[in-house]
Amino acid sequence: MASCERRAGAGNCAVALRDLAIVRPGREWAPAPPPANIGISSLAHDTVPDNRFIWWGLQQARGVLVFAHGRGARGNMDDYRGSQPQSWTRHFNNAGYDVWRFDRQPNSDETARAARWLKTDLAELRRRGYLHIIVAEQSRGG
Repeated sequence: MASCERRAGAGNCAVALRDLAIVRPGREWAPAPPPANIGISSLAHDTVPDNRFIWWGLQQARGVLVFAHGRGARGNMDDYRGSQPQSWTRHFNNAGYDVWRFDRQPNSDETARAARWLKTDLAELRRRGYLHIIVAEQSRGG
């Protein structure tokens, strides 16, 4: 805002969009969020729809992209649960894919264990009706 007002003058700038929502007064709009409580969870991980993306739903979606975050340089000291998937995932969402995150608790994020969780969760997404499933990752998330 400060940069905009330096160029356009005080009072000539306003936030119009925040994430997927239009927040301009009088023009407010946001896409419908994913249904509540549809995530797949255990004590140490969650596979959940990311509400920063358009929710297409099983009836409309072309498929699902499940994004697995990486792990920080400090291993179990860095917590990336809830972090936004990389920007390129937006292309899949715009093409009709629901975007879900595969979040792991840092101190339980052991490779073989996480692989079992993911395999089980992908089978559950298939059972729920997603026919086209894409698994994407960042760094060690793969």
